[in-house]
Amino acid sequence: MKFLRKLVLVPALAVVTLLASCEKEDVVKVDSQLTGTWQLEAITYGLSQTTVRGAQLPYSEKIEFSGTNYTQTRDGKVESSGRCYTGESQKNAPYKSAVIYPDDNTYQAYEISEGRLYLYERGTQGSVVADGSLYEYKRQ
Repeated sequence: MKFLRKLVLVPALAVVTLLASCEKEDVVKVDSQLTGTWQLEAITYGLSQTTVRGAQLPYSEKIEFSGTNYTQTRDGKVESSGRCYTGESQKNAPYKSAVIYPDDNTYQAYEISEGRLYLYERGTQGSVVADGSLYEYKRQ
């Protein structure tokens, strides 16, 4: 009988250990202010701090945020799309909030002010982008 108890007890303990060690799924947050379609209005280049607007822009661009997905269209063609969520800055990071793109392991710091979306240069998660460009969008 003791052997039978051991035979049942060992697999039961293994199952309990396995279930206890499973990671909980992260809660995905999306800043509701981002929802919608945004039209590129200006680019300020990082090194030169030169700003181009309107006809001076090298391309037309729209970015749409819908729930946990985004689509970036450049000159009428889809440039990139996938999953996204928003997060607070990591310890010692130079930004307050960021859009995180888990499919390609990148992030983009952002601010929303006076009906404008400011997206900073996109970078690899864990890195700090120095002298990157700033993209200014207006909600459509």
